[in-house]
Amino acid sequence: MPLVAHPSDSWGGMHYWPDVVPRELVVLLAGLGEAPQLKAVSDRLFPAVAVAASRTVDERERGAAASEAEAAVAALWAAVPDHQP
Repeated sequence: MPLVAHPSDSWGGMHYWPDVVPRELVVLLAGLGEAPQLKAVSDRLFPAVAVAASRTVDERERGAAASEAEAAVAALWAAVPDHQP
């Protein structure tokens, strides 16, 4: 599902939520539209997911990136109104 349907580059490509974001959460986020708090979290999430998946980064850095990605997903859950953990 598109990430708030915003262009990722000048060619108008789309960003997609990475697999670490549960589908249920993606559906709830779609209902938020262009919520400003989503940009700050996605700015943390996408680089963290890329580093965590990288084979050229050492294991400790990948682990830290995976933890950052999990924290970003938790922040996305917190952005959903009336969400009960």
